[in-house]
Amino acid sequence: MRKILSGGGLKIIAMSSMFIDHLAVVLAPCGIPEPAYMIMRGIGRISFPIYCFMLVTGFTYTRSVPKYIGRLLALAVISEIPYDMTNFGVIFYPAKNNVLFTFVLALAVLWALAKFSRMGIKGYFYSASVIAVAMLAAFVLRLDYSWKCVLLASVLYWTRFETAVRYAAGSLVLIINSTLIGLCAPAAFVPIHLYNGKKGAAPSGLFYIFYPAHMLVLGLFRMYIL
Repeated sequence: MRKILSGGGLKIIAMSSMFIDHLAVVLAPCGIPEPAYMIMRGIGRISFPIYCFMLVTGFTYTRSVPKYIGRLLALAVISEIPYDMTNFGVIFYPAKNNVLFTFVLALAVLWALAKFSRMGIKGYFYSASVIAVAMLAAFVLRLDYSWKCVLLASVLYWTRFETAVRYAAGSLVLIINSTLIGLCAPAAFVPIHLYNGKKGAAPSGLFYIFYPAHMLVLGLFRMYIL
C-alpha cells in the first residue's frame, strides 16, 4: 500500500475528527439526533490513537525530551479551562483533566522505557513497574483516556519495529473496556499505516494552537450561545 500521508496530513485527520467529536459533545444538550451523535463520536474516536502514535514518533525524533515534556505541560495547563468549558459547560471541573496531561505522563514513561531498554532482563521488570505506576496515577488523577493512554503509548513504542504486531496490540488496548463508540478507535491504524515518515507542509505549531483554540470557541458557544 502506498504511503501517502505525511505527519502534517495525519495531524489534520486527527484534528478534524477531534473537532467533530467535540462538536457532538457540545450539541448533545440541544437534542442532536442519536444516530448523528453516535456517528460523530465514532469518527472522533480515531483522533486519540493518531495523536498517541505521533507522540511516540515525536519522542523517537526529539532532541530534548525535557523540552518536549515542557511544551506539552504548558499546553495542557493552557487547555484545561477550554476543555472544561467544552466538555462540562463550566470554567472549572476538577473531576476530569484534559488528555494533554495524560500525554505528558505517557511521554515520561517512554523516556523511562528508553533508558531501561539498555538494562537487559532487569529493564523489563523496571519498565513494567513504571507502566503500572503511571497507569494507576493516570486513573487517580482523573486524566482523560486515563490508563489506556499510558498503556497504548507504551505498546506503540515497544512494537515500533513490528508493524503487524503494533496494529494488533494497539487495537487490543483500544477495545479493552471500551464502549460501542470506542470500537471505532482501531480504524485509526488505517491512516497511520499510510504515514510515510515525512513531516509534511503543515505548520509545526498548528496542533499546539488548535487544541485549546477550538475548545475555547466550542466552550463559549456551549456556555453563552446555546
